[in-house]
Amino acid sequence: MAKSIALIGTFDTKGKEFLFVKELIESLGLNVFTIHSGVFEPQFTPDVSNDEVALAAGENMAKIAEQKDRAYATEVLAKGMEILLPNDLEVEMIRKAHELDILTTPYVFDEEQATKMAEAGADLLVAHMGLTTKGTIGAKTALTLDDCVERIQAIVDAGRAVNPDILVICHGGPIAEPQDAEYVINRVEGIVGFFGASSIERFAAEKGIKEQTKEFKKINK
Repeated sequence: MAKSIALIGTFDTKGKEFLFVKELIESLGLNVFTIHSGVFEPQFTPDVSNDEVALAAGENMAKIAEQKDRAYATEVLAKGMEILLPNDLEVEMIRKAHELDILTTPYVFDEEQATKMAEAGADLLVAHMGLTTKGTIGAKTALTLDDCVERIQAIVDAGRAVNPDILVICHGGPIAEPQDAEYVINRVEGIVGFFGASSIERFAAEKGIKEQTKEFKKINK
C-alpha cells in the first residue's frame, strides 16, 4: 500500500504551485492528502477545505473572510491545523530528515515542543512568538518583548537540556524590527540569532514602495 503525504497550503493564492507539487509526488507512486489553509476559494478541490480547518478551531470561515483580518484568519487556521494534524507527525518528519542527514530547523512554540524536536535530532530551533506585528498587515495583538524573553529562554533551556549543542534563534510576534531583535538577543542566554521573514522582505518592500510613491506625488506641473 502506497504511503500518503499531507500537503498543506494556501491553495487560493498558490494553487498552481501546490498542484504542481501534488502531481509530482503522485508521479513517484505516493498518495497526496491535500488540506487548504487559505482564506478564499482554492484553485483545485482539496481533500480538506478551509471551512473544515476553521471548524476544527470552532470558527466559521465565511465570517472570518468577511472580517478581512489576515492576522486573525491565519491564527484561526493555524489553530485548526494543530487539531487536525497533531504535532507528533511533524516531530516524526524531523526525525526522518535527521536520519537522512538533512539540516532541520523547525518552529517551536513552547518548551514541550522544543524538547520533542531536540530529541528528534533537530539542528536548530526557531523560537516562534506568533504572527509578526507592525507593517501594514501585521498582527494587531502580540506578546511584549519581555514576555518573549521569558518564553524564548525557556525554549533555549529545554532544547539544550536534550542537546547542549543545539542552536536556537527567535522569530515573530513583536520581534519585528532590528532594535526588537537586539533587545531580545541581549537578554536571552544561549540564543544565537534572529530568523527574518516579514521583517526583512515585507517591511523592506512596504517602506520602499511608500517612499517611492511619495517622491512621485511631489511632481507638480
